[in-house]
Amino acid sequence: MGGQKMKSKFLDYDIENDVLYIYFEKAQEAISREVGEGIFLRLDPNTDQVVGVTVLNIRKQIIPTDKTLVETHA
Repeated sequence: MGGQKMKSKFLDYDIENDVLYIYFEKAQEAISREVGEGIFLRLDPNTDQVVGVTVLNIRKQIIPTDKTLVETHA
């Protein structure tokens, strides 16, 4: 991270659409680049710096729904 510190972060969760928005600075215009299934980095279009992250279907991303996975850990 080159010694840079994150000044602040903001979280927004859209429960109806199950989308988590993480902002490292104030919300701003950005371009999105998908880096994983349903995971997008938000980039400042002028500097290409990461200004946020958007995660679609966050509940599916963090809660296992595969029955065999749950049984294996029981």
